[in-house]
Amino acid sequence: MTLLRLLPLVLLLASCEGRTSMTHTFRNGTSDTLRFTARFDALPWNDSIAVTLPPEGGMTLYTFDMRGKCSDCAEFGYPTRWVDTLELAGRNWAQYPGPAAWYTEVSEGRTWIEFNHTLHIGIGMVE
Repeated sequence: MTLLRLLPLVLLLASCEGRTSMTHTFRNGTSDTLRFTARFDALPWNDSIAVTLPPEGGMTLYTFDMRGKCSDCAEFGYPTRWVDTLELAGRNWAQYPGPAAWYTEVSEGRTWIEFNHTLHIGIGMVE
């Protein structure tokens, strides 16, 4: 009977493993539809993804997810460490988005942490 009483506690502790996740969001602040290929480096399942952004539109890519909360998370805080290149289709970058162009938001709980990277592509960045 004692084992049955401990079962809920064991299940609770087993389910508290947590997770680490990361997203890359692209927002189009121009009046044109933008098409590009996002090439990623060192990600387990993404190497390149075709992105189409309508005017004032956006797209979020779930780029990393692992079980367990990371203990040394520094590498997840740098969006350009994961994005190798952004190749525009039919256009050129007037100002290629470097690390300073990205906005990173980190949300954290006791057993989880999320890294959300956002790139706002504005007028003047694309020609």
